[in-house]
Amino acid sequence: RTATGGPFAVLLSGGVDSSLVLAGLRRWLDVPVTAYTFDYEGYEGPWNEYERAHRLARHLGVRHEKVPMGPAWVADRLPSLLRQYEEPFTFGIHTARLETLRADGIGTVLTGALPGFPGRWELSRAETLGLELGGWPRVPWPVVVRLTRPLGRWRQTERFHAVTRMAAGGAPLVYLKKGVNTIVREEDRRRVYRDPALFEAGNAARRKWLEQMAAEIAGPDRFAALALLTNRLLQAEHNLWWNHRWGEAHGLWFRFPFLDLDVVAFLARLRGDANKTLLREVAATVMPREIAFAPKLGQAAPLWRWLAMPPLRDLVRATLTPERLAATGLFRPEPILHALEEHLQGRRAHQWLLWTILSFLLWQEHVLEAPAAGPRLI
Repeated sequence: RTATGGPFAVLLSGGVDSSLVLAGLRRWLDVPVTAYTFDYEGYEGPWNEYERAHRLARHLGVRHEKVPMGPAWVADRLPSLLRQYEEPFTFGIHTARLETLRADGIGTVLTGALPGFPGRWELSRAETLGLELGGWPRVPWPVVVRLTRPLGRWRQTERFHAVTRMAAGGAPLVYLKKGVNTIVREEDRRRVYRDPALFEAGNAARRKWLEQMAAEIAGPDRFAALALLTNRLLQAEHNLWWNHRWGEAHGLWFRFPFLDLDVVAFLARLRGDANKTLLREVAATVMPREIAFAPKLGQAAPLWRWLAMPPLRDLVRATLTPERLAATGLFRPEPILHALEEHLQGRRAHQWLLWTILSFLLWQEHVLEAPAAGPRLI
């Protein structure tokens, strides 16, 4: 119901979601398939999932290919990637290298992208408690937030104040608290704009938009509201969008089996499955339990390290100059250059602030101000 023409491939991480897609294709449907896993050069850590993924591919007897990515590849390709994407981008860099799949003749790529149900498996205790308490109808949470604001000044009590803020703010505030949904912290965005009114206007517009969207899906279950927000924003305009753009650039179809409407409707009815337990039990019928129940890992390229490594470091230095930053009319060069030096010296990680500005400046040069190309068929 979700696929088009082969040959078929699966983008395989070490997590249960893509593992179950691969195992289902082989064990349930007997579909020939190749697995591909991105491998980040210059980095040794948990986000390099090739070895973990390879155990499953070997168990299933599936051909498994490593797709290497590193700072040299990114620095060399970034202008062309921005032309392909047609707008600045952030997290999408970690699935940009698809020419390997195209060269292998792949036609359709399947991933383990999940809907936002059930909504609790990526929430902290404070976020969970805030959503639960916010459902108490007789508590004037805005008043409680004002009364507890002094508690936010001390480390011992700041979490209590954070819980009351999330109880008052509901799903929109909890959604924004997740780093993947905001990318650059508010204090950083406020600092880098030349005109503070730009930040305030943008923040107000975003808040109004989220509140309108939350009102459309309002109901007694705040966790369901958060899951619906995640579906409408994070899934549709984040990971599904970048997969579509990179796939389109390489002539590949992307398909998402877990987003089949029947599957989404079923997952939406689950309650209390905070660790994908049911999904893991199903996976354990077609793969070893230690793979099915392996801990969840986030997926992102190690940009904090790559930005400090040549030649990507050199590209950042050559692009984020005082003259170029000032010429945009948008940014204050001083805080950006200070963040760059802090990052390169290893004193504080500013990878997403630096990357978003780098991506914006190169997009401005190579897409916005470049001679118009011929019409594209999307």
